[in-house]
Amino acid sequence: LTSIEISQGLEILDSEIVILNPNGTEKRKISIMDLIEPEEISVGQPAYFNSTIAPVDVIHTNSVEVVGDFVYISSRHLDSVHKINWKDGSIVWRLGGNSNTDKDLKVKNLYGALNQFNNTIALNKLFDGQHDARILKNGELSVFDNGTTGNRNPRVLVFRIDEKNMTAEITKVITGSSQSSSYCCGSARELKDGSWLINWGGKFDQSRGTLANGVSSTVLPSGVATRIMVRPANVFAYRTIPYY
Repeated sequence: LTSIEISQGLEILDSEIVILNPNGTEKRKISIMDLIEPEEISVGQPAYFNSTIAPVDVIHTNSVEVVGDFVYISSRHLDSVHKINWKDGSIVWRLGGNSNTDKDLKVKNLYGALNQFNNTIALNKLFDGQHDARILKNGELSVFDNGTTGNRNPRVLVFRIDEKNMTAEITKVITGSSQSSSYCCGSARELKDGSWLINWGGKFDQSRGTLANGVSSTVLPSGVATRIMVRPANVFAYRTIPYY
C-alpha cells in the first residue's frame, strides 16, 4: 500500500467475509484486501480514513446481502459494490470504483444518474461513499449513494444487471432529499406499495465539529418525498429498516 502513501508496517483494517459451520464455528474467511489492488482504494474519503494514523481503514464494508451462493457487499472506501462467490472467493463483478478492473460492469443510461448534481464535479464517478446495496424482489440492485466527496445530493440508484453482457442499466434514480450532502451512513429500502423508505445519511455539523443525524423519509412512486421523520434528540441513525 506504499503506492497510496501508507507507510510499510502501519496497521490497516481489512474487511472479511466469514463463512461459518452449522454449529457457528469459523470455517474460512475471504479477505477483500486479497481481491483488490491498491489503486481501487479511495484515499479521499473523509472520516475513518487517515493514511498516517493506525489503524488505516482501507475497505470499510458497510452492507452484506447473501443470495444463494453469492454475497453482495458495499465498501465505502472502494466507492464500489462487489458480487462475490462465497464458495470459491472469486469476484463475479464490480460496480463503481476508482480504477478499471477486468470485472467491471459497463453502466448504461448514465445520463439519468449524472444529471443529479449540485455542481458537476467528477462526472465519471458513479458512487461516492455509498451504502446499503440490496437485491430487490425483481432481482435488480439498489444502492444508496451518499455523494460524500462528489459535491452532489444523496440519491438512490437502481440497476438491472446483465451478467452475460457484463452491463448494469440504471432503471431508477431517486432524489428528493431535503439534504444537500450526506457525509456517511444512510439506507434505501423498497416498500410493498412501490414507495421507498430512505435514510439520507448523516451531515457534518460545522458548528459542533461532529456528525449530525440526517432525516428519514418515504418517497412515493411519483418521486414526491413525504412523511419526513426528524431524528430523536441525541440519537444517531445508521440506517432505517421497515417492519410490517
